[in-house]
Amino acid sequence: MKLATFLLLIAASVLLVASGCGRTASGEAVSAVTTSASVAAQSSAGACTIAKARQTFAEFVTAFNRGDLRKLDSLFARQPAFAWYSSNAPGRRLNRAAERRGTLIAYLRDRHLNLDRLRPVEIGVITAAPHRTGLSLELRRSAADYGGGRWFSVAGKAGLACHDGRARFLVVSLGAAGSGA
Repeated sequence: MKLATFLLLIAASVLLVASGCGRTASGEAVSAVTTSASVAAQSSAGACTIAKARQTFAEFVTAFNRGDLRKLDSLFARQPAFAWYSSNAPGRRLNRAAERRGTLIAYLRDRHLNLDRLRPVEIGVITAAPHRTGLSLELRRSAADYGGGRWFSVAGKAGLACHDGRARFLVVSLGAAGSGA
């Protein structure tokens, strides 16, 4: 699947997830876009399994909060596969700036120095293909340079590709501050 098609699937799937995603018996979000092809993809060797995608996102959050730049760098695809890392305030990174893989680690260093922190609330699956998985994100976020450092709610999305047994982010997008306690 080409990157542009994958990104379109992520965008379209966000709408589907927002309009109705179910839950498993354990309370896990289940995408409205699960297909027999995506189920088969989860069992193929080297696939971006849902578990691998969620584990990689957990590694991202831990590295982000600790300021572990080496780990963060290893979690993102290189050019030309890398598409973007975008964020609304705090630390706006939008449009062309978001597409620059070469400035990503410096940006993440700056966010860490501003005490930017993330806490996952819910991680949903919006797409699953043989070597790509899309996630919907509900997070809590705080930063010293925004809102007096108070925690606030953020929605986002992430797209990962898996090759050679490793998952790497192609896309991460953190939205605008929402309401919430």
